[in-house]
Amino acid sequence: MGPHEWFALLFGSAPPGAWLTVSTKRDSAARSAPGDPLVTRWFQVSRLREAGAYAAEQAETTNVYVGMGLRRQQLGPNSRGSASDVGVITALWIELDVAGGTHEASSRRYFKDKVEALAFLQGLPLRPSVVIDSGGGVHAHWLLREPFLIEEETERELAAGLVRGWQAFVRRQTVYEIDSTFDLARILRPPGTFNRKDGRVHPTSVLWQSDARYNPDDFADWIEIGEMASPQRVPQGMALKPGAEPPAMKFLALYQNDTRFKAHWEEKPVNPKDNSASAHCLALATIAFRAGWTDQELVDLLAAFLAKASGTPHKTRPLGWYTLTIAKAKNGHVAAAERSLKIQRATEATEQDERVAALSALLGFKIVRVVRRFHKDHTGVTMDPWYVLETEDAKVYFESAEMLLSVAKFKAKIFGHLNVCIDVNFKEWPRVVTALAQSAITDDAPAEANPCEEVRGAVREYLERRTVTTDPLAAHDVNQILQLDGHLWFSASRWMEWARMKRGMDVGPRNVTRLLEIGGCRRMLIQNLKRPSGKLTKLSFWTLNDAEEERVAN
Repeated sequence: MGPHEWFALLFGSAPPGAWLTVSTKRDSAARSAPGDPLVTRWFQVSRLREAGAYAAEQAETTNVYVGMGLRRQQLGPNSRGSASDVGVITALWIELDVAGGTHEASSRRYFKDKVEALAFLQGLPLRPSVVIDSGGGVHAHWLLREPFLIEEETERELAAGLVRGWQAFVRRQTVYEIDSTFDLARILRPPGTFNRKDGRVHPTSVLWQSDARYNPDDFADWIEIGEMASPQRVPQGMALKPGAEPPAMKFLALYQNDTRFKAHWEEKPVNPKDNSASAHCLALATIAFRAGWTDQELVDLLAAFLAKASGTPHKTRPLGWYTLTIAKAKNGHVAAAERSLKIQRATEATEQDERVAALSALLGFKIVRVVRRFHKDHTGVTMDPWYVLETEDAKVYFESAEMLLSVAKFKAKIFGHLNVCIDVNFKEWPRVVTALAQSAITDDAPAEANPCEEVRGAVREYLERRTVTTDPLAAHDVNQILQLDGHLWFSASRWMEWARMKRGMDVGPRNVTRLLEIGGCRRMLIQNLKRPSGKLTKLSFWTLNDAEEERVAN
C-alpha cells in the first residue's frame, strides 16, 4: 500500500473541503543546520491522489509524515497547525515502539519485536483496522465508520478524549511502555515511505489489515470517564441519575405520534445493517432533540432505554458516552437540515447556471456541466441516454440512467474518479437525481466520446491479440477465441478482466452485458459441455456483429 491508497482508506470518507497535512523532514545526519524544521504541504481531501503522489516523491529523499487530524483551513507551509485547528478525525490511533533498530540505544522497556507488538494488538477486545510497520515500531489505527466532525469545543474535547481514553486503556493491558500520542495534531509515517533515522533507511509498510470499522461509542465500554474528559469539560446540568426516566408527557407524545421513535424504543430492526443499542440510542436522541428536549432529558431517555434493553436497572455507560451521543444527534439534525435546504435550492433553480451551482453546493465539489447523450447501436439507431458529469479536472461517465438512480453506484463512481465522498443519504437521493436531470443539457457526442465506442474498440483489440481454438472449454479456461459457425466468439468475463487490467476500463459484472449489447455484440449459450472430471457445464460466449467481425478479420 502506497501513500495515496493509505490516504484514500484513512480520509476518503471525510468532507472534501477538509485539509490534509503532509510534512517532510530530513534525516538528522543529512541536515544542513541543527533544528532543520518540518516543511508542510496542504491538500484538500478532494486532492488525495495529488497528496499521495507528493508524499511518494518526497519519500525518496526525506522523512514523510501525515497529520491524523484534518484541518478546517489551510495555515501555510511553515505551520502544520495544532489540536485547536483540527476539524475532523477519521480514526483512533496508538504508536508502539519496539526494542532494537532505531531504539537499540534506549533503556526503556519496549515490546521485544514487531511480532509481539502485533500479537498484543490483535488480542485487544477491539482489534485494529490497520497496523503499520513504521520502521522503528508499529502504529495501529481503528477506522471510524463515519468521520467525527468537530465544530464546537465540547466536540473537540470528546474527540481528544476518545483517543486519550482508548490509549490509556491499551496501556493498562501491558507491562511494556507506550508513549502518549493522543494529541489531535499527531503526525505519523504513512506506508510506502521510509524511516530515515540516524542515516539508516527502514521502509514503512502495512503489517496487518482487517475490515473492522467502529462507531465512537464502541470504545465507551472500555474507557474510564476520568480518562476521557476532564470534569469541567462536561456540559453543565448533565448528570447520571439512578433509576432515570424520561419526562412522562414528552415521552408519551413522541411514543404515540412518531412511529420511528416507537420502533426504536421497542428495539425493532429499523435499520437492518445496525440494530445495536447504540444505533437505537442515537436515533432516539436525534428525534427527541428535534422535538425540543433538553440535554438532561436526553440523558435520562438514553439511560432508561439502556436499562430496559439490557434488563439490568443499573446498566449504564460513562457520562462521556452520553455527551458524545447527544453531540452526534445534534450534528446529524443540523446536517440533515442543511442538506435539505441545498436540495431545495438545486431543484427549484430556474436558470441553468443556478442549477449547476446549486448542484455543486449539494454534492460538495464544483461541477462545470452535466451532459446527456444517447447510445446508438451499430446501425445508428438511438437508444437509451447516458450522462457525463464534467468538472474542471475530469469527466465522469455514467453509462446509463441506472447509474444515476443508484445512490451506491453514483457515490462509488464519484469517489473512484474524484476522491470525493458525497454526504447524501438514500431517502434524499430521488430529489438529488431530479436536480441532476434538470441540470443536464442534451448534446450530440462524437463517436469517440461515447464510452460504448471504447468498448467496441477494446473488443476488436482483444480479438486481435488472442489465439483461436475450436474447443469451447479451452476458449473459456485458457483465455482464447472460439471459432464456431464462421464467427469468432469470446468469453465476456475473460474480456472484462483484460479490459480492466490492460486498458483501465470501468467495466464490471453489472454493466458488461449491457455495454456489449449496445456495442452490437450478440450472445450464445453452449450447454452440456463435458469437463475432464466428467462434470457437465454450460458456457456463454459473445461475438461482434458481422460488419465489426469482418473488420477484425481484415
